[in-house]
Amino acid sequence: MFDPEFSTLYKKPTKTEVPMSGEGPNLEYKVVESSEVTDVAIERILNAWTGNGWTFSGMQFAMRETSKRPSMVFVLFTRGGQQEILDQRRRAL
Repeated sequence: MFDPEFSTLYKKPTKTEVPMSGEGPNLEYKVVESSEVTDVAIERILNAWTGNGWTFSGMQFAMRETSKRPSMVFVLFTRGGQQEILDQRRRAL
């Protein structure tokens, strides 16, 4: 069923639009996947990657129908563009 109110609120993105983050192609993403879904394992992932200059962005869990516990975790990180990476490497030298 066509809803004219919804169609005015929803706008399909075009190829020329800038990503919502505003960072564009300079933003790097890192996804860390783990089948060990415990507090210790997640803390280890968070501490390791944020210690290497990545910023925690979010976390997603994969569930099984037969269990209430998640079977996998995907931890998402971002960091600035190439120039920021080069600056960090120079400071480390």
